[in-house]
Amino acid sequence: MFKKKSFDFQQILPLFKLILKYDKSLLFFMFVDAIFSALSPFPMIIFPKFIIDGFMNRKSYRHVLYLSVAMILISMFISIIEMILSRHLGFLKQRMEFTINAEIGKKCMEIDYFVWNNPETQDMADHAARVSNSNNLVSLLENVKGLFSNIIIFVGVIAIVITTNAILLWVSLLVLVVHSVISSRNRKSQRQYMEDAQPYLRRIDYMSYISWDTEQRKDIVAYSAADFFRAKIDAFCQSILTYFKSQQKRELKGSLLILVANNLFTFLAYTILGYQIVVLGTITVGSFSMYLNALNTFNSASKGIATSIIDIASQSKYLSKFVEFMDLKSTFRTGTKVLSEVVEAAPEISFENVSFKYPGQETYALKNININDYIQCSANFLSAFYGTQ
Repeated sequence: MFKKKSFDFQQILPLFKLILKYDKSLLFFMFVDAIFSALSPFPMIIFPKFIIDGFMNRKSYRHVLYLSVAMILISMFISIIEMILSRHLGFLKQRMEFTINAEIGKKCMEIDYFVWNNPETQDMADHAARVSNSNNLVSLLENVKGLFSNIIIFVGVIAIVITTNAILLWVSLLVLVVHSVISSRNRKSQRQYMEDAQPYLRRIDYMSYISWDTEQRKDIVAYSAADFFRAKIDAFCQSILTYFKSQQKRELKGSLLILVANNLFTFLAYTILGYQIVVLGTITVGSFSMYLNALNTFNSASKGIATSIIDIASQSKYLSKFVEFMDLKSTFRTGTKVLSEVVEAAPEISFENVSFKYPGQETYALKNININDYIQCSANFLSAFYGTQ
């Protein structure tokens, strides 16, 4: 359905253009919220070093108390600002999603029958609607904000940790690579499952609709087709469940590998930092606490970056489909006169070698229709032509 390609920041440019077109304030609040979200872990990384070292060096209790109060107040201030921004940003995201959904509906009503009845157009509309369905747009905006926030955290933590031991950074990056590869495979597997399952789900919905429809149920009972329909639905469900079960096994293996990598990282972090504090004596107990918290934050931010990139790469494909659908041109002729101004008398119609086939079909429903006698149209007169579809 989609071509697989690596993440490129060009993929999210349509999102920024979309925001600038419909709601510029959303972009501003997204970046401000990303900055405050990035600042939130640092008070709990930096201040404990000085508090613990203050206790270990037997500094005055007042000095340690001031540091503790400063840590709590700064952390609370950042958290409160972030909560206020997130709440307002949530409203702006929801409003943006409603706006996009309304634009898609408006575009569907503007497209003429011939273009709309093309299966490719309907597939395009379905993919475009996924931008706003099931909070996909909100999720995409969250991932973009999370990406920039985690990049800021990533850079800040590197500036702290690089002064003590670069080996730990390489270990963290190795864990990040393992996590990214496994997460990417799991996400691709999930997307593939949804794409492969969609035809079966559509058939199940159709068969279920027929089973519930009053008129259709009469025919099902009359022709004793209930067992046939039940067998078909069971077969479709079994096909989906078989694929789903194999996907769950793959995800379980990946989760176990991530668990092993995370615990290995924790063990190495304690071992290396403990060696520096106990054997070498190059860092203090407070520094040990700061570096350990920084490494955990680094690990979390790295995984957040990887996850956001994977999700954005997936969700932005639907965004490009939305842009393509909104740029679709209708074949309607445009004009300024209304019909009542153009037609004074009852209109008359004739057909000469008229053919018609439905979009996506090879067989003509009507072919070489010739009606030389004029058909007069009036408010109380109805003419219809029909053929095979």
